[in-house]
Amino acid sequence: MQVVFDHIPKTGGQSFATVIRTVYGNENVKNVRAGEDIGRALFQNTKYKAVIGHFFLKPDIGFADQRQYITIFRHPIDRIVSIFNFYSSGDLGVEDAATIKVKTLTSFDEFIENDDPLIGPMISNFYTRHYAAYLSNKIADITAAKAALDHFDMVGLLEQFSKTVDLFCYKTATTFDGDLPHVNVSSARHHISPEALAKVEKMNEADLELWVHAKNRFEKDYRAMMRSLLAMKANAVASGTEINDFQAPPLPAEIIAPRSFGSEEIMIMTGFVQSPDGERKVKSGEMAEVRLLLCSKINAENVTVGFTLYEAETLTMAFGSNSLLLDQKISCKAGCFYEVRFLLKLNLGQGFYRLDAAVHTGSDHRTNCYHWREGLDTLQVSGYVGSYSEGIAKLEPTVSIADTLLQEYSYGLKVEPLPDFKAQEANNRVTVTVRNTGTKPIIAGSMAPICLSYHWLKADGTLFEREGLRTPLPRTLKPGKSIKIIMNVHSPSARGKYILRLCMMQEFVRWLDQPEFGAVDIPVEAAPAD
Repeated sequence: MQVVFDHIPKTGGQSFATVIRTVYGNENVKNVRAGEDIGRALFQNTKYKAVIGHFFLKPDIGFADQRQYITIFRHPIDRIVSIFNFYSSGDLGVEDAATIKVKTLTSFDEFIENDDPLIGPMISNFYTRHYAAYLSNKIADITAAKAALDHFDMVGLLEQFSKTVDLFCYKTATTFDGDLPHVNVSSARHHISPEALAKVEKMNEADLELWVHAKNRFEKDYRAMMRSLLAMKANAVASGTEINDFQAPPLPAEIIAPRSFGSEEIMIMTGFVQSPDGERKVKSGEMAEVRLLLCSKINAENVTVGFTLYEAETLTMAFGSNSLLLDQKISCKAGCFYEVRFLLKLNLGQGFYRLDAAVHTGSDHRTNCYHWREGLDTLQVSGYVGSYSEGIAKLEPTVSIADTLLQEYSYGLKVEPLPDFKAQEANNRVTVTVRNTGTKPIIAGSMAPICLSYHWLKADGTLFEREGLRTPLPRTLKPGKSIKIIMNVHSPSARGKYILRLCMMQEFVRWLDQPEFGAVDIPVEAAPAD
């Protein structure tokens, strides 16, 4: 089962990542770049045993049941102080925008009073906003943040790092025998006044509440681990097993065994997946049915019944749906039994598939779960109806090809008066009217989109900065038609005299940055930065 480490900056994550790489081997661990969308990161890196990253969470991202989610907490005030020490010391090794900004501040008081958008998210309820996004689209939703932490398979504490590593090894059935690493430690230490600490505590009331929740969760899991180990050791002694032969326990039962949970006010009594004729072995492309038997103990409206098929060996989700998505309204009466039947065309690759099912309200089981059951049945898919295919699904594709390169392409640009440029300034707004002077439409929204962009040239015409910001065309522009566009232009990195070359380009294909296409050169003087 793949481990996903949600690494919060300055919580000892680099040290813990070293433990993960030691346990699994560097070749089996993927570090994704900071700010990577967690859904995309996990989708693209299924072959690795562990994925580590400072993830970007879209609202209501949820959790994938076939993975183990792990994160590490640190007291929120200590973390904010460490961030200030770290950035102000320059230990990051690069001069990114946040480092440059923080290094201009002379004290921690200035740091926490700064309203710069680069700094604000660091110093006010960061934990709560981050974890709440797993389950909610509300900003700083403490209830959702607590619920999200409860979904994590493990929540560690930097303050209990040694025990955190022990708990990780227990949860993942691995061992770590080396010295505990101590990585990415800030060299600078600044005096923090009592007044500043009081203020930052006020700014992080939600995070302090979440810290208590995380600490209680860790202590509960650690005590459960110790009870399990001591019980196994006692059993070993009672059975005459040598203590030296005692082995670490296998994966906890809640991780490897099929789960069943929920209020059980409406229960899934049994379920199976098979062909309409009752065969447990079907061909890809044939019809199949999922049948579930429910028993209701309550009167309930707007009940949702759903199922998921997982590839049995890797527990990769193959398909899932429910009655709400299929526009089927379900009501239940107390003391009644119900049979729910889904009919589907089984376009799955060859192999064995596991059936899970759930009864709940709303769109998924996290809203109000009556009953969730895993491993209800197993189905074998063998052979094909129609053409052969590979993979977990047979999607019956068709194929076509088109040339995305544009021929006979030209344009005209009319530029309104430019703003005053200052070195290193972002988001200067430049208004440009684009006219299609060619004979073919300029297509918007393709995989290789047409964009307005620019180069910065030195006063002598040599290239200074090539990659300008892109501003896509909002709609297709027919021959002879014009459109007014406001584009963003980032100032040169240094003061001086320059030439701003406004032009069009086709992403991934080519720059249309020569005068014969319609590019325009405008002299510009960039003033010193503030």
